[in-house]
Parts: sequence; structure tokens; C-alpha cells
Amino acid sequence: MKERKNKPLTVFFIFFVSTTISFSYLVRNYYTIDEIIKTVEKYSKHKFNTKPVIRFLGEEEFSKKINSILKRDYPYEKILKECLFLHAFKLMKKDNSLLGIKRNIFYKNVAGFYDEGGRSNEIFIKGKPKNRFGKMEAMLLFHELWHLIQKNRMDFEKMIPDTIEYDDRKLAILSILEGDAIRFMEKATNIKLAIDNPDISMEEVLSLSGDNMIKTAPRIVREELIFPYLYGTRFVKYFEKRGEKAEIYKTPPTSSYEIIFPSSYPLKLKDNILPHNKFLSGRVGVFFTNIILNRDRTNLNYLRGWKGDFYYINYDKKTNKYSLNWEIDFKSIMIKKIENLLKKQFPEAKIEMINNKKIKFYKEGYYGCNHCHTD
Repeated sequence: MKERKNKPLTVFFIFFVSTTISFSYLVRNYYTIDEIIKTVEKYSKHKFNTKPVIRFLGEEEFSKKINSILKRDYPYEKILKECLFLHAFKLMKKDNSLLGIKRNIFYKNVAGFYDEGGRSNEIFIKGKPKNRFGKMEAMLLFHELWHLIQKNRMDFEKMIPDTIEYDDRKLAILSILEGDAIRFMEKATNIKLAIDNPDISMEEVLSLSGDNMIKTAPRIVREELIFPYLYGTRFVKYFEKRGEKAEIYKTPPTSSYEIIFPSSYPLKLKDNILPHNKFLSGRVGVFFTNIILNRDRTNLNYLRGWKGDFYYINYDKKTNKYSLNWEIDFKSIMIKKIENLLKKQFPEAKIEMINNKKIKFYKEGYYGCNHCHTD
């Protein structure tokens, strides 16, 4: 198989998020594909050079397609890195199959997706082809077609770090992509999503799914999937109201801190991420740190004052021994609370505070599980 030079980005749409809506703003009940495409072109002021290809697949075909994309996008080395990250930060049980969890969640919860790593302008939808599409199906098509518009406006490859899914920088970029696609979906159908309400929590959105797999999956797995839709939409709407939406595309946010607290944008973080001579390096960020600390999922105010972080992991594949170094910069009196929470969660780690504004974290361990990155 010819090696891809680009980093593929598959933009999945988690269907149950779109069910949190109010239909009182509905303009029409049915749309044709041509009407949907023309609406996208009119709103974006962009004419598709090549007409989008929308492929409708039966459930079995759709599952096979997702499976093939997961195999392509998650080679052994990447899954190993994700598993090591999750294990080192105590975010997943050692004998869990991360790839199996992702596959099962996508099988049951994904309604459609744009595969940037596949053919140009190709969208896959679960279901039978029709001449007319109801409001829910139209929302899905509007959402995925907007990702094509984003692809024409931005260089995904340059914007999104080539690293694991649980990286703060990647989470921030995915949040504006998904948030903006949902915002267009709302406008195109004149349907208001309930996720616009800041009182709606991550847990309430997840409860809409009838799939127990996503509800019982490791917290970081399920919340990383939902975060871009929930917080990304709120972030985009914040700047729409201020008439500054164009700015977030010119200078995209690079942290979940900016997404959660839009008034902090643009936040100049100390970027101390080490070169790729380490097995794995990156940013943990506010959102993932909150999960690591095992804190309340919806109250993140105690993390205000975040100034940045970086981590790197060394790993010896022969001995399965790893070492994790993590440094957090924090400008707030709450830094002592974070230090105490870390010591409680990681009694085996060496944790020290420097000048009341920086926390250094170090731990060693072994990771040699074969189940995590296999079927």
C-alpha cells in the first residue's frame, strides 16, 4: 500500500449529540441533496469544484468502513503511545483494549463522517440513499459538508499536531472544527441545539446515548469524543456574538483552556514541548488534567490561572520500563490544591513545587500490556 504523506483526519459525527434539540425553529421538513449542497455553497460563498460524493452504506458496510479507517489511522505505534499515556496517568485499566473500545463506540454512535484521508469530497453516511431527507438526516449532511468547506479554507495537516488523540493542542483544533460545523448545521436548518445552554453538562449529553459501551468506557475516552461538540460550539458562539469569529481561524486556539474559558483567548502558553527524540511528548492541558485529578467533570474553575504544561515519556520496548516527566506552570493560589490532588492520586510519584508557580512531576513504571492495542 502506498504510504500517505499527509496526516489523515477522520471527522466523525457522534449522532446522539444532535438529538439534544428543540424543533420549534424548524423551517422545513425535507431537503434534497442538491438543495443541501446549494445551501452550503451559498452560505460559505464557496463553489465546490468537484461535487461532493455522498456514499450511503448499510450497517454492515458502514461498520467495515469504520474498521478499515481505524486500522489505517491507528497503527501499532500510535495505539501503543496512547495506551502508555493512559496507563502512566492512570486513566485506563491495563487489560482494556483501547482499539476495541474505540471500534465499538464508533460502530454504535457514529452516523456519518468525512474522511479527509480518503478520496477528496467523500462523505459516508449510515443508511439507505433517498431522494429526500428528513430534518435529522439533513442536519447530518449539513454538518459533514461543512467539514469540506473547512478543508478548503484551512490546512488540517499544518493545524493539527501529528500526535495521540489525548493532546491538548489537537483537542483545541477539533473543537473549533466541530463547533463551527454544528453552528452551521443550526443555521442551515434553523434548529437550536440544547448544547447552547451552558448548564447542560457532559454527563447529560452522554446520557442521551442508548449505548452502554460509551457510558462504561474509560472517562477520558468518552469525554474526549464529546468535548469538541459541546465546548467547541459554545466557543464558536461566544466569538460570533462579539463579531470576531474570523479571528479564531486566523489564529486558532491551541489549548482546551481557551475553549473552556473563551475570554482567555488568545492565550500565550509557554511551549516547552520537547523535540520528537522522546518516545512521546506533548501537552496534557486543562481538560485532561481535570480527568487525571479525578475531579468534578463540569466545574473547572479551580484550574483558572493555567499558564501551560508539557510532558514527555521515555519508553524501553525491551524492558517495558517507562519514565514520565510532566511540568505545569500555574499562576494562581490554587496551585497548592493541584499539588495536593496530584500527590493523592499518585503517591508513588515524585512531585515538587517550585516558587509557588510551577509543579514538577516524575514517575517510573512498567507497561507491557498486549491487549490494549489489539482487537
